[in-house]
Amino acid sequence: MRLLLLVLGLLILLGGCSSSDSVQERAELKREFKERTVDQVLENAPIWMLEIPYDDASTVYASGTAVSEDFSMAVGVARTNALEGICMASGGIVKSQTKVYRREVSSTSTAISTRAIKTICPAIDITGTKLVDYKVVPEHGRFRVYVLVGLPFGVARSITNDAEKSSEKEFKELDRATGQSKE
Repeated sequence: MRLLLLVLGLLILLGGCSSSDSVQERAELKREFKERTVDQVLENAPIWMLEIPYDDASTVYASGTAVSEDFSMAVGVARTNALEGICMASGGIVKSQTKVYRREVSSTSTAISTRAIKTICPAIDITGTKLVDYKVVPEHGRFRVYVLVGLPFGVARSITNDAEKSSEKEFKELDRATGQSKE
């Protein structure tokens, strides 16, 4: 009887070890998968994603990336991320709120996607920003989109100058109203 209990105890102990080894193996595989994904993103990234072009005479550039199972959503979020970069590179302050909600219903090939993205760049008008380049890469059954956008520097400079002139005018009016004007 003791021998039977000893054998059963050993089997339970060995079973527990193999279960713990299985959990460790799965955790290691998951970590390796994440590392491969990061490596893949960096390998597939266009050079302009890692080194933003700089042209002090004509254009302000910014890049963005996003990944989604929905191609349109990946493009939209990547472009929005790049436009935030244009705003900041042009001297603006970004007030950004991004909410991405995605729901797919797979009955008879029906998919419903909803996207709500809000980016505010109050001091800079980014009208005239152009899509300069893009790259789409499959990533584990999803779309990875890289975009490069550019705002012609003359447009960005005139917008920034207009914002600076406007702020100077507003400060002068405030100084006059508070009696602190030196004029």
